[in-house]
Amino acid sequence: MTTIRTRFQMLIQRLRSGSFLGNVLILAGGTGLGQLVIILVSPILTRIYSPDDFGILAIFASMMSILAVISALRYEFAIPLPEKDEDAVALLKLTLAIIGLFSLFITIIIWVMGDAIELWTHAPGLTSFLWMLPLGLLGMGSYQALNYWAARKKQFSLLSFSRTTQALGRAGLQTLGGFLALGPIGLIGGLVAGKWFGTLSLAWGIVKGEKLPAASSMRYVARRYKNFPLFTAWSALINVIGIQIPPVLFARYFSVGDAGFFSLTMRVLGLPAALVGQAVGQVFYPLAADRINEQKDSGVFVERTATALLSISLPTFALVFFSGPVLFTLVFGKSWTTAGLYASYLSPWLLISFVSSPLSTFALAKEKQKLASLLTIYETSLRLGAVWLGGWLGSAEWAVKLFAAAGVIIALVYLEWVLHLSGSGLIHWLGTIRVFVVVAILLIILLAAGMVFLSTYVFLALNIIVWTGFAFWFVRSALQGVNQHV
Repeated sequence: MTTIRTRFQMLIQRLRSGSFLGNVLILAGGTGLGQLVIILVSPILTRIYSPDDFGILAIFASMMSILAVISALRYEFAIPLPEKDEDAVALLKLTLAIIGLFSLFITIIIWVMGDAIELWTHAPGLTSFLWMLPLGLLGMGSYQALNYWAARKKQFSLLSFSRTTQALGRAGLQTLGGFLALGPIGLIGGLVAGKWFGTLSLAWGIVKGEKLPAASSMRYVARRYKNFPLFTAWSALINVIGIQIPPVLFARYFSVGDAGFFSLTMRVLGLPAALVGQAVGQVFYPLAADRINEQKDSGVFVERTATALLSISLPTFALVFFSGPVLFTLVFGKSWTTAGLYASYLSPWLLISFVSSPLSTFALAKEKQKLASLLTIYETSLRLGAVWLGGWLGSAEWAVKLFAAAGVIIALVYLEWVLHLSGSGLIHWLGTIRVFVVVAILLIILLAAGMVFLSTYVFLALNIIVWTGFAFWFVRSALQGVNQHV
Protein backbone atom coordinates (compact mmCIF):
# COMPACT_ATOMS: atom_id res chain seq x y z
CA MET A 1 0.00 0.00 0.00
CA THR A 2 2.87 2.35 0.84
CA THR A 3 4.45 1.68 -2.56
CA ILE A 4 1.20 2.45 -4.37
CA ARG A 5 0.73 5.67 -2.38
CA THR A 6 4.34 6.72 -3.10
CA ARG A 7 3.94 6.12 -6.84
CA PHE A 8 0.67 8.06 -6.88
CA GLN A 9 2.32 10.99 -5.10
CA MET A 10 5.19 10.90 -7.63
CA LEU A 11 2.66 10.99 -10.49
CA ILE A 12 0.89 14.02 -9.00
CA GLN A 13 4.27 15.75 -8.55
CA ARG A 14 5.08 15.17 -12.23
CA LEU A 15 1.74 16.57 -13.32
CA ARG A 16 2.27 19.69 -11.23
CA SER A 17 5.85 20.20 -12.37
CA GLY A 18 4.83 20.98 -15.96
CA SER A 19 6.66 17.94 -17.35
CA PHE A 20 6.10 16.64 -20.86
CA LEU A 21 4.04 13.70 -19.57
CA GLY A 22 2.11 15.98 -17.22
CA ASN A 23 1.20 18.46 -19.96
CA VAL A 24 0.22 15.65 -22.32
CA LEU A 25 -2.00 14.06 -19.68
CA ILE A 26 -3.65 17.39 -18.83
CA LEU A 27 -4.37 18.23 -22.47
CA ALA A 28 -5.19 14.69 -23.52
CA GLY A 29 -7.35 14.34 -20.40
CA GLY A 30 -9.64 17.18 -21.47
CA THR A 31 -9.65 15.92 -25.04
CA GLY A 32 -10.30 12.37 -23.89
CA LEU A 33 -13.10 13.43 -21.55
CA GLY A 34 -14.74 15.41 -24.33
CA GLN A 35 -14.47 12.53 -26.77
CA LEU A 36 -15.74 10.12 -24.11
CA VAL A 37 -18.87 12.26 -23.88
CA ILE A 38 -19.30 12.09 -27.68
CA ILE A 39 -18.69 8.33 -27.72
CA LEU A 40 -21.10 7.73 -24.82
CA VAL A 41 -23.85 9.77 -26.48
CA SER A 42 -23.29 8.11 -29.89
CA PRO A 43 -25.40 4.99 -29.08
CA ILE A 44 -28.29 7.37 -28.33
CA LEU A 45 -27.72 9.41 -31.49
CA THR A 46 -27.57 6.33 -33.72
CA ARG A 47 -31.02 5.36 -32.46
CA ILE A 48 -32.66 8.79 -32.94
CA TYR A 49 -30.96 9.75 -36.22
CA SER A 50 -30.75 7.68 -39.42
CA PRO A 51 -27.60 6.75 -41.41
CA ASP A 52 -28.76 9.31 -44.00
CA ASP A 53 -28.84 12.03 -41.31
CA PHE A 54 -25.28 11.12 -40.37
CA GLY A 55 -24.38 11.17 -44.05
CA ILE A 56 -25.56 14.80 -44.39
CA LEU A 57 -23.62 15.68 -41.23
CA ALA A 58 -20.52 13.98 -42.65
CA ILE A 59 -20.69 16.00 -45.88
CA PHE A 60 -21.17 19.28 -43.97
CA ALA A 61 -18.40 18.46 -41.46
CA SER A 62 -16.04 17.49 -44.29
CA MET A 63 -16.61 20.79 -46.08
CA MET A 64 -16.10 22.75 -42.85
CA SER A 65 -12.91 20.86 -41.93
CA ILE A 66 -11.43 21.31 -45.41
CA LEU A 67 -12.13 25.04 -45.53
CA ALA A 68 -11.02 25.60 -41.91
CA VAL A 69 -7.51 24.43 -42.78
CA ILE A 70 -6.93 27.44 -45.03
CA SER A 71 -9.21 29.88 -43.21
CA ALA A 72 -6.16 31.53 -41.56
CA LEU A 73 -3.58 30.50 -44.20
CA ARG A 74 -1.93 28.43 -41.45
CA TYR A 75 -0.51 31.50 -39.68
CA GLU A 76 -1.90 30.07 -36.41
CA PHE A 77 0.89 27.47 -36.50
CA ALA A 78 3.47 30.26 -36.31
CA ILE A 79 2.07 31.71 -33.04
CA PRO A 80 4.25 29.53 -30.72
CA LEU A 81 7.47 30.31 -32.64
CA PRO A 82 8.45 34.02 -32.08
CA GLU A 83 10.77 34.85 -29.20
CA LYS A 84 8.82 38.05 -28.40
CA ASP A 85 5.21 37.99 -27.24
CA GLU A 86 4.61 41.18 -29.21
CA ASP A 87 5.23 39.29 -32.46
CA ALA A 88 3.01 36.42 -31.30
CA VAL A 89 0.16 38.85 -30.54
CA ALA A 90 0.58 40.35 -34.01
CA LEU A 91 0.27 36.84 -35.48
CA LEU A 92 -2.84 36.20 -33.39
CA LYS A 93 -4.49 39.41 -34.64
CA LEU A 94 -3.45 38.69 -38.22
CA THR A 95 -4.89 35.19 -37.97
CA LEU A 96 -8.25 36.34 -36.61
CA ALA A 97 -8.54 39.05 -39.30
CA ILE A 98 -7.88 36.55 -42.10
CA ILE A 99 -10.46 34.13 -40.63
CA GLY A 100 -13.13 36.85 -40.57
CA LEU A 101 -12.51 37.82 -44.20
CA PHE A 102 -12.44 34.19 -45.31
CA SER A 103 -15.78 33.43 -43.60
CA LEU A 104 -17.35 36.41 -45.39
CA PHE A 105 -15.98 35.12 -48.71
CA ILE A 106 -17.49 31.66 -48.12
CA THR A 107 -20.86 33.29 -47.34
CA ILE A 108 -20.86 34.85 -50.82
CA ILE A 109 -19.82 31.56 -52.46
CA ILE A 110 -22.70 29.69 -50.77
CA TRP A 111 -25.22 32.36 -51.79
CA VAL A 112 -24.11 32.02 -55.43
CA MET A 113 -23.38 28.27 -55.70
CA GLY A 114 -25.41 26.53 -52.97
CA ASP A 115 -27.68 24.60 -55.36
CA ALA A 116 -24.74 23.46 -57.49
CA ILE A 117 -22.97 22.09 -54.39
CA GLU A 118 -26.06 20.07 -53.44
CA LEU A 119 -26.38 18.69 -56.97
CA TRP A 120 -22.71 17.63 -57.16
CA THR A 121 -22.73 15.84 -53.79
CA HIS A 122 -25.99 13.95 -54.48
CA ALA A 123 -27.14 15.02 -51.00
CA PRO A 124 -30.79 16.14 -51.15
CA GLY A 125 -31.56 19.07 -48.83
CA LEU A 126 -27.93 20.06 -48.22
CA THR A 127 -28.54 23.64 -49.40
CA SER A 128 -30.89 24.17 -46.45
CA PHE A 129 -27.99 23.76 -44.02
CA LEU A 130 -25.12 25.47 -45.84
CA TRP A 131 -25.90 28.87 -44.27
CA MET A 132 -24.37 27.50 -41.05
CA LEU A 133 -21.03 26.79 -42.75
CA PRO A 134 -19.53 30.32 -42.41
CA LEU A 135 -20.59 30.40 -38.73
CA GLY A 136 -18.85 27.08 -38.17
CA LEU A 137 -15.72 28.26 -39.99
CA LEU A 138 -15.53 31.44 -37.93
CA GLY A 139 -15.85 29.51 -34.67
CA MET A 140 -13.49 26.71 -35.68
CA GLY A 141 -10.81 29.02 -37.08
CA SER A 142 -10.91 31.37 -34.08
CA TYR A 143 -10.60 28.41 -31.74
CA GLN A 144 -7.50 27.20 -33.55
CA ALA A 145 -5.86 30.63 -33.33
CA LEU A 146 -6.58 30.99 -29.60
CA ASN A 147 -5.56 27.36 -29.16
CA TYR A 148 -1.99 28.04 -30.31
CA TRP A 149 -1.72 31.18 -28.19
CA ALA A 150 -2.72 29.15 -25.12
CA ALA A 151 -0.21 26.44 -26.12
CA ARG A 152 2.51 29.11 -26.41
CA LYS A 153 1.72 30.29 -22.88
CA LYS A 154 1.55 26.65 -21.72
CA GLN A 155 -2.04 27.11 -20.54
CA PHE A 156 -2.79 23.44 -21.04
CA SER A 157 -5.41 23.29 -18.27
CA LEU A 158 -7.38 26.02 -20.04
CA LEU A 159 -7.11 24.17 -23.34
CA SER A 160 -8.24 20.97 -21.66
CA PHE A 161 -11.30 22.69 -20.17
CA SER A 162 -12.25 24.32 -23.49
CA ARG A 163 -12.19 20.97 -25.30
CA THR A 164 -14.43 19.40 -22.71
CA THR A 165 -16.82 22.35 -22.97
CA GLN A 166 -16.84 22.04 -26.74
CA ALA A 167 -17.74 18.36 -26.65
CA LEU A 168 -20.42 18.77 -23.96
CA GLY A 169 -22.12 21.55 -25.92
CA ARG A 170 -22.06 19.53 -29.12
CA ALA A 171 -23.33 16.30 -27.54
CA GLY A 172 -26.08 18.02 -25.56
CA LEU A 173 -27.50 19.99 -28.48
CA GLN A 174 -27.30 17.05 -30.91
CA THR A 175 -29.17 14.86 -28.44
CA LEU A 176 -31.82 17.53 -27.90
CA GLY A 177 -32.18 17.99 -31.66
CA GLY A 178 -32.71 14.25 -32.08
CA PHE A 179 -35.47 14.05 -29.49
CA LEU A 180 -37.13 17.07 -31.14
CA ALA A 181 -36.95 15.16 -34.48
CA LEU A 182 -35.07 17.98 -36.18
CA GLY A 183 -33.21 15.63 -38.52
CA PRO A 184 -29.84 16.69 -39.98
CA ILE A 185 -30.17 20.26 -38.65
CA GLY A 186 -29.97 18.85 -35.10
CA LEU A 187 -26.64 17.18 -35.84
CA ILE A 188 -25.22 20.12 -37.82
CA GLY A 189 -26.46 22.78 -35.39
CA GLY A 190 -24.92 20.87 -32.47
CA LEU A 191 -21.60 20.61 -34.32
CA VAL A 192 -21.44 24.36 -35.08
CA ALA A 193 -22.62 25.44 -31.63
CA GLY A 194 -20.09 23.10 -30.01
CA LYS A 195 -17.26 24.88 -31.84
CA TRP A 196 -18.47 28.19 -30.44
CA PHE A 197 -18.77 26.82 -26.89
CA GLY A 198 -15.09 25.88 -27.04
CA THR A 199 -14.05 29.18 -28.64
CA LEU A 200 -15.86 31.37 -26.12
CA SER A 201 -14.61 29.41 -23.10
CA LEU A 202 -11.03 29.62 -24.39
CA ALA A 203 -11.32 33.34 -25.19
CA TRP A 204 -12.75 34.06 -21.73
CA GLY A 205 -9.92 32.17 -20.03
CA ILE A 206 -7.26 34.04 -22.03
CA VAL A 207 -8.85 37.45 -21.34
CA LYS A 208 -9.09 36.67 -17.62
CA GLY A 209 -5.42 35.66 -17.53
CA GLU A 210 -2.39 37.83 -18.08
CA LYS A 211 -2.80 41.02 -20.09
CA LEU A 212 -1.77 40.71 -23.74
CA PRO A 213 1.13 42.97 -24.73
CA ALA A 214 0.83 45.46 -27.57
CA ALA A 215 1.21 43.86 -30.99
CA SER A 216 4.17 44.48 -33.24
CA SER A 217 3.70 45.03 -36.99
CA MET A 218 1.32 42.55 -38.60
CA ARG A 219 2.97 43.27 -41.94
CA TYR A 220 6.36 42.24 -40.50
CA VAL A 221 5.14 38.92 -39.05
CA ALA A 222 3.18 38.18 -42.24
CA ARG A 223 6.45 38.42 -44.21
CA ARG A 224 8.60 36.71 -41.55
CA TYR A 225 6.39 33.60 -41.48
CA LYS A 226 5.37 33.59 -45.14
CA ASN A 227 6.33 29.91 -45.56
CA PHE A 228 3.22 28.95 -43.60
CA PRO A 229 0.74 30.36 -46.18
CA LEU A 230 3.04 29.60 -49.12
CA PHE A 231 3.72 25.95 -48.30
CA THR A 232 2.17 24.68 -45.05
CA ALA A 233 -1.36 25.97 -45.80
CA TRP A 234 -1.58 24.26 -49.17
CA SER A 235 0.03 21.03 -48.01
CA ALA A 236 -2.38 20.99 -45.05
CA LEU A 237 -5.31 21.62 -47.42
CA ILE A 238 -4.25 18.75 -49.65
CA ASN A 239 -3.82 16.54 -46.59
CA VAL A 240 -7.22 17.34 -45.09
CA ILE A 241 -8.90 16.83 -48.47
CA GLY A 242 -7.43 13.32 -48.46
CA ILE A 243 -8.97 12.71 -45.02
CA GLN A 244 -12.23 14.66 -45.19
CA ILE A 245 -13.40 14.31 -48.80
CA PRO A 246 -14.12 10.52 -48.64
CA PRO A 247 -17.58 10.96 -46.99
CA VAL A 248 -18.50 13.34 -49.82
CA LEU A 249 -17.23 10.84 -52.40
CA PHE A 250 -19.05 7.98 -50.66
CA ALA A 251 -22.30 9.94 -51.02
CA ARG A 252 -21.51 10.69 -54.67
CA TYR A 253 -20.33 7.19 -55.72
CA PHE A 254 -22.51 5.00 -53.46
CA SER A 255 -25.18 6.51 -51.15
CA VAL A 256 -25.67 9.02 -48.35
CA GLY A 257 -26.14 6.00 -46.04
CA ASP A 258 -22.68 4.65 -46.92
CA ALA A 259 -21.29 8.11 -46.14
CA GLY A 260 -23.07 7.83 -42.79
CA PHE A 261 -21.47 4.44 -42.02
CA PHE A 262 -18.02 5.75 -42.87
CA SER A 263 -18.53 8.95 -40.88
CA LEU A 264 -19.68 7.08 -37.75
CA THR A 265 -16.53 4.97 -37.87
CA MET A 266 -14.39 8.09 -38.10
CA ARG A 267 -16.49 9.85 -35.44
CA VAL A 268 -16.02 7.03 -32.92
CA LEU A 269 -12.46 5.97 -33.76
CA GLY A 270 -10.74 8.39 -36.13
CA LEU A 271 -11.72 11.71 -34.54
CA PRO A 272 -10.84 10.81 -30.92
CA ALA A 273 -7.54 9.33 -32.10
CA ALA A 274 -6.78 12.45 -34.13
CA LEU A 275 -7.66 14.81 -31.26
CA VAL A 276 -5.66 12.92 -28.64
CA GLY A 277 -2.79 12.79 -31.13
CA GLN A 278 -3.20 16.54 -31.69
CA ALA A 279 -2.97 17.09 -27.92
CA VAL A 280 0.32 15.19 -27.84
CA GLY A 281 1.52 17.08 -30.91
CA GLN A 282 0.79 20.46 -29.31
CA VAL A 283 2.94 19.61 -26.29
CA PHE A 284 5.56 17.93 -28.49
CA TYR A 285 5.83 20.83 -31.00
CA PRO A 286 7.28 23.60 -28.77
CA LEU A 287 9.56 21.11 -26.99
CA ALA A 288 10.87 19.85 -30.33
CA ALA A 289 11.44 23.46 -31.44
CA ASP A 290 13.39 24.15 -28.22
CA ARG A 291 15.60 21.11 -28.79
CA ILE A 292 16.35 22.15 -32.35
CA ASN A 293 17.10 25.75 -31.31
CA GLU A 294 19.41 24.51 -28.53
CA GLN A 295 21.00 21.95 -30.89
CA LYS A 296 20.18 19.05 -28.58
CA ASP A 297 19.93 15.44 -29.75
CA SER A 298 16.33 14.78 -30.78
CA GLY A 299 16.46 11.12 -31.80
CA VAL A 300 15.82 9.55 -28.40
CA PHE A 301 13.13 12.13 -27.61
CA VAL A 302 11.21 11.37 -30.83
CA GLU A 303 11.64 7.61 -30.39
CA ARG A 304 10.35 7.70 -26.81
CA THR A 305 7.34 9.74 -27.84
CA ALA A 306 6.61 7.32 -30.69
CA THR A 307 6.81 4.38 -28.28
CA ALA A 308 4.40 6.02 -25.84
CA LEU A 309 1.93 6.66 -28.67
CA LEU A 310 2.25 3.09 -29.96
CA SER A 311 1.60 1.72 -26.47
CA ILE A 312 -1.84 3.36 -26.58
CA SER A 313 -2.78 2.77 -30.20
CA LEU A 314 -1.71 -0.86 -30.71
CA PRO A 315 -3.98 -2.52 -28.09
CA THR A 316 -6.90 -0.23 -28.96
CA PHE A 317 -6.95 -0.74 -32.70
CA ALA A 318 -5.94 -4.41 -32.54
CA LEU A 319 -9.10 -5.00 -30.50
CA VAL A 320 -11.18 -3.19 -33.14
CA PHE A 321 -9.44 -5.05 -35.98
CA PHE A 322 -10.59 -8.43 -34.65
CA SER A 323 -14.00 -7.48 -33.23
CA GLY A 324 -15.18 -4.32 -35.01
CA PRO A 325 -18.56 -5.58 -36.38
CA VAL A 326 -19.72 -7.19 -33.13
CA LEU A 327 -18.62 -4.19 -31.04
CA PHE A 328 -20.49 -1.71 -33.27
CA THR A 329 -23.59 -3.92 -33.35
CA LEU A 330 -23.68 -4.19 -29.54
CA VAL A 331 -23.07 -0.50 -28.94
CA PHE A 332 -24.89 1.26 -31.78
CA GLY A 333 -27.53 -1.23 -32.89
CA LYS A 334 -28.01 -3.69 -35.74
CA SER A 335 -28.33 -0.91 -38.32
CA TRP A 336 -24.64 -0.06 -37.86
CA THR A 337 -22.91 -3.44 -38.33
CA THR A 338 -21.50 -2.19 -41.66
CA ALA A 339 -19.80 0.68 -39.81
CA GLY A 340 -18.12 -1.91 -37.57
CA LEU A 341 -16.85 -3.76 -40.62
CA TYR A 342 -15.42 -0.49 -41.92
CA ALA A 343 -13.79 0.05 -38.51
CA SER A 344 -12.00 -3.30 -38.80
CA TYR A 345 -10.64 -2.40 -42.23
CA LEU A 346 -9.51 1.07 -41.12
CA SER A 347 -7.88 0.05 -37.81
CA PRO A 348 -4.35 -0.73 -39.18
CA TRP A 349 -4.19 2.77 -40.70
CA LEU A 350 -5.54 4.43 -37.54
CA LEU A 351 -3.01 2.49 -35.44
CA ILE A 352 0.02 3.80 -37.37
CA SER A 353 -1.46 7.25 -37.98
CA PHE A 354 -1.92 7.72 -34.24
CA VAL A 355 1.88 7.49 -33.94
CA SER A 356 2.95 9.39 -37.04
CA SER A 357 0.50 12.32 -36.96
CA PRO A 358 1.65 14.01 -33.69
CA LEU A 359 5.31 13.54 -34.63
CA SER A 360 4.75 15.27 -37.98
CA THR A 361 5.08 18.64 -36.20
CA PHE A 362 8.79 17.87 -35.88
CA ALA A 363 9.09 18.53 -39.62
CA LEU A 364 7.51 21.97 -39.10
CA ALA A 365 9.93 22.70 -36.27
CA LYS A 366 12.77 21.79 -38.68
CA GLU A 367 11.17 24.14 -41.27
CA LYS A 368 10.84 21.36 -43.85
CA GLN A 369 7.60 22.73 -45.27
CA LYS A 370 8.54 22.20 -48.93
CA LEU A 371 9.22 18.47 -48.66
CA ALA A 372 6.20 18.08 -46.37
CA SER A 373 4.09 19.62 -49.15
CA LEU A 374 5.35 17.07 -51.69
CA LEU A 375 4.65 14.19 -49.30
CA THR A 376 1.16 15.54 -48.72
CA ILE A 377 0.40 15.63 -52.44
CA TYR A 378 1.53 11.99 -52.66
CA GLU A 379 -0.61 11.15 -49.64
CA THR A 380 -3.79 12.74 -50.96
CA SER A 381 -3.34 11.23 -54.40
CA LEU A 382 -3.21 7.75 -52.88
CA ARG A 383 -6.28 8.32 -50.70
CA LEU A 384 -8.46 9.82 -53.39
CA GLY A 385 -7.26 7.24 -55.89
CA ALA A 386 -8.29 4.50 -53.47
CA VAL A 387 -11.84 5.82 -53.08
CA TRP A 388 -12.14 6.48 -56.83
CA LEU A 389 -11.06 2.90 -57.58
CA GLY A 390 -13.66 1.61 -55.11
CA GLY A 391 -16.24 3.74 -56.91
CA TRP A 392 -15.12 2.35 -60.27
CA LEU A 393 -15.50 -1.18 -58.85
CA GLY A 394 -18.95 -0.21 -57.51
CA SER A 395 -18.11 -1.40 -53.99
CA ALA A 396 -18.10 0.79 -50.88
CA GLU A 397 -16.42 -2.05 -48.97
CA TRP A 398 -13.50 -2.16 -51.41
CA ALA A 399 -13.26 1.63 -51.27
CA VAL A 400 -12.73 1.42 -47.49
CA LYS A 401 -10.18 -1.41 -47.82
CA LEU A 402 -8.17 0.48 -50.42
CA PHE A 403 -8.40 3.72 -48.43
CA ALA A 404 -7.02 1.89 -45.38
CA ALA A 405 -4.17 0.32 -47.37
CA ALA A 406 -3.22 3.72 -48.79
CA GLY A 407 -3.29 5.18 -45.28
CA VAL A 408 -0.90 2.51 -43.94
CA ILE A 409 1.62 3.24 -46.70
CA ILE A 410 1.39 6.99 -46.14
CA ALA A 411 1.73 6.81 -42.35
CA LEU A 412 4.78 4.52 -42.56
CA VAL A 413 6.51 6.80 -45.08
CA TYR A 414 5.85 9.88 -42.92
CA LEU A 415 6.98 8.11 -39.75
CA GLU A 416 10.26 7.02 -41.37
CA TRP A 417 10.88 10.56 -42.63
CA VAL A 418 10.30 12.20 -39.23
CA LEU A 419 12.49 9.65 -37.46
CA HIS A 420 15.19 10.23 -40.08
CA LEU A 421 15.01 14.01 -39.50
CA SER A 422 15.57 13.41 -35.80
CA GLY A 423 18.68 11.30 -36.46
CA SER A 424 16.95 7.95 -35.99
CA GLY A 425 15.02 5.64 -38.33
CA LEU A 426 12.03 3.29 -38.42
CA ILE A 427 14.12 0.10 -38.20
CA HIS A 428 16.25 1.53 -35.39
CA TRP A 429 13.17 2.59 -33.40
CA LEU A 430 11.46 -0.80 -33.81
CA GLY A 431 14.70 -2.42 -32.67
CA THR A 432 14.49 -0.52 -29.36
CA ILE A 433 11.02 -2.01 -28.71
CA ARG A 434 11.55 -5.41 -30.30
CA VAL A 435 10.23 -7.29 -27.24
CA PHE A 436 6.85 -5.52 -27.52
CA VAL A 437 6.75 -6.04 -31.30
CA VAL A 438 7.45 -9.78 -31.06
CA VAL A 439 4.84 -10.29 -28.31
CA ALA A 440 2.25 -8.30 -30.31
CA ILE A 441 2.87 -10.41 -33.44
CA LEU A 442 2.49 -13.65 -31.46
CA LEU A 443 -0.77 -12.42 -29.91
CA ILE A 444 -2.14 -11.47 -33.33
CA ILE A 445 -1.33 -14.93 -34.72
CA LEU A 446 -2.97 -16.67 -31.74
CA LEU A 447 -6.10 -14.51 -31.94
CA ALA A 448 -6.38 -15.05 -35.70
CA ALA A 449 -6.41 -18.80 -35.01
CA GLY A 450 -8.92 -18.33 -32.18
CA MET A 451 -11.41 -16.66 -34.52
CA VAL A 452 -11.80 -19.98 -36.36
CA PHE A 453 -12.58 -22.14 -33.30
CA LEU A 454 -14.35 -19.84 -30.83
CA SER A 455 -17.88 -18.45 -30.84
CA THR A 456 -18.32 -14.71 -31.50
CA TYR A 457 -18.86 -13.62 -27.91
CA VAL A 458 -16.28 -15.95 -26.35
CA PHE A 459 -13.74 -14.63 -28.84
CA LEU A 460 -14.76 -11.03 -28.04
CA ALA A 461 -14.17 -11.66 -24.32
CA LEU A 462 -10.78 -13.26 -25.04
CA ASN A 463 -9.86 -10.37 -27.36
CA ILE A 464 -10.66 -7.79 -24.68
CA ILE A 465 -8.72 -9.68 -21.97
CA VAL A 466 -5.64 -10.17 -24.16
CA TRP A 467 -5.31 -6.56 -25.31
CA THR A 468 -6.17 -5.08 -21.91
CA GLY A 469 -3.35 -7.08 -20.32
CA PHE A 470 -0.96 -6.17 -23.13
CA ALA A 471 -1.92 -2.50 -22.81
CA PHE A 472 -1.16 -2.36 -19.07
CA TRP A 473 2.26 -3.93 -19.63
CA PHE A 474 3.19 -1.86 -22.68
CA VAL A 475 1.85 1.51 -21.45
CA ARG A 476 3.55 1.18 -18.07
CA SER A 477 6.90 0.35 -19.67
CA ALA A 478 6.64 2.95 -22.44
CA LEU A 479 5.55 5.97 -20.40
CA GLN A 480 8.24 5.44 -17.76
CA GLY A 481 10.93 6.61 -20.15
CA VAL A 482 9.25 9.65 -21.74
CA ASN A 483 10.02 12.29 -19.09
CA GLN A 484 13.57 10.98 -18.64
CA HIS A 485 14.46 12.23 -22.15
CA VAL A 486 12.71 15.62 -22.21
